[in-house]
Amino acid sequence: MSSMMQLLRRDERLRTFSTALELSSLSLLVDEERPVTVLAPTNLAFSRLGDEKLLQWFQNPQLLSEVLRHHLVSGRLEARDLIRMRIVRTFGGGLVRIKAFTDHVKVGEASMENCDIKADNGVLHLLDRVLQRA
Repeated sequence: MSSMMQLLRRDERLRTFSTALELSSLSLLVDEERPVTVLAPTNLAFSRLGDEKLLQWFQNPQLLSEVLRHHLVSGRLEARDLIRMRIVRTFGGGLVRIKAFTDHVKVGEASMENCDIKADNGVLHLLDRVLQRA
């Protein structure tokens, strides 16, 4: 198996997310031995925000870090665990509501595209939207 950051770096769909983690220095946190659940927006999810917002975030590492912390949850949580919990607290301190439907799982306003991708130190779930604190 691979570490979470190795997994993120190898997945072409997560280029923007993995680059953002590197720029904000959160890659160090994600690569620690303690278990982490990563709710990773895909490149397409980031592109929906528009170039102006992305540029604003990428030019401000503190703001970028705040956004990314909302995608990290302590522990090794598979989709079934998240569904059972219904609400999770992120590293950023915010709460994200999880809701299961017949054909998909909602994480806040995002839908899980892929789930339960395992790394040595956690679990990765791919999202179709960037999570933003209300």
